[in-house]
Amino acid sequence: MIEYTSLIYNNNISKSYYWKFLIIIGSYYLMPSLQFLLFQSQNSELCYYNHKCLHSYGIIRSFNNFISNIFYIIYGLIFIIQVKLKTEIGNDLTEIEDIKSLYYCLGITLILEGISSGIYHICPSRLNFQFDTTFMIIGLLLAFLTLYNKRNHIHILNPFKFYLLVFFILILNVLSLNNNGNAIQLWFWGILFIFMTYIMIFGSIYIYFGNLYELNINNFRSLVRYIKSEEKDIRRLTLIVLLNGFNIGSCLYAALALPNFTGWILMVTSVNLFIYFTYYIIIKICNGERILLVVGIGIVVDVIVLSTALYYFVHYPTNIFLTQKESSTHNKECILFGFFDNHDIWHILSSAGLYMFMNILLYIDYDLENSEKIDLSNSNSITNTQTFNDF
Repeated sequence: MIEYTSLIYNNNISKSYYWKFLIIIGSYYLMPSLQFLLFQSQNSELCYYNHKCLHSYGIIRSFNNFISNIFYIIYGLIFIIQVKLKTEIGNDLTEIEDIKSLYYCLGITLILEGISSGIYHICPSRLNFQFDTTFMIIGLLLAFLTLYNKRNHIHILNPFKFYLLVFFILILNVLSLNNNGNAIQLWFWGILFIFMTYIMIFGSIYIYFGNLYELNINNFRSLVRYIKSEEKDIRRLTLIVLLNGFNIGSCLYAALALPNFTGWILMVTSVNLFIYFTYYIIIKICNGERILLVVGIGIVVDVIVLSTALYYFVHYPTNIFLTQKESSTHNKECILFGFFDNHDIWHILSSAGLYMFMNILLYIDYDLENSEKIDLSNSNSITNTQTFNDF
């Protein structure tokens, strides 16, 4: 009993470093980014602007694209305050108050996305495109981890390992922006496929067993014995098949089409999160839990908002992967208040949609928060958590 409680306590301490590491990473990432952009913006010929909807203010030539990112920052701050004021988080099954670190991370990531996207739009180009997408990728991965953590409090990925994984993805993102020639593309996607294979294997073990898998002979033998046994968790196996089936299909598509890596990785992480979120809702209903009406309405509205945002994202008024002359053919007139263009609408709607989704994660298990806490001192109490293993 003491050992079990100690494990939860130490794990919560580990989780508390998620938002602290994120602030440090964001600070070191944004400072050189700002310096680089201020230097590059002195040569506006390198910047891809929508000249049909360009409103300057001071040294910022496309102020509308810059200021529309303010909504990410506002919603992020509001969400952090919400989490701070919330007395309970989700379906905490222990007597130890669950650390709110992962929820703080979601708010901080939204703020950092607003800042980094604003910096990028001072002088948007292929050379600094990673500034606009870094915290999108981090946010999607953190959202997946937050949802998984709602029903798996004990075993959570160490923050150092998580951010090391993120670092590797971001390295690939930077390399992809300077990926020229078929030989380089072959090596690039080959490394990526090896990385995806690793993620699928150990991610599947992590999701199925609810535990991190250390690569040694004893654990491997235990894993093989369990796979051969008749004890199968059909629900989790279904989830793993769906996730890995999509990821394998995405890799095959990438091998044939050689798409832009940034868009590809954003698509892969988004769909993985969507699959797991849908699975979470289905299992929650199958276990006799309730989806509150306000949460259900929020999900429907959020789908509409994010779908609309994606429409404006796809109809981007510039294209940094073309020449300046070719990109100018995509320029579009202002469509809101004679000030904001398509991409500004993407900023406004996506920030609202992400904020709503973060609230859905925060309140999706609100129906369980007033239920009686489980006493870990009662040896029979663990059996009461059996249904949570399906998640």
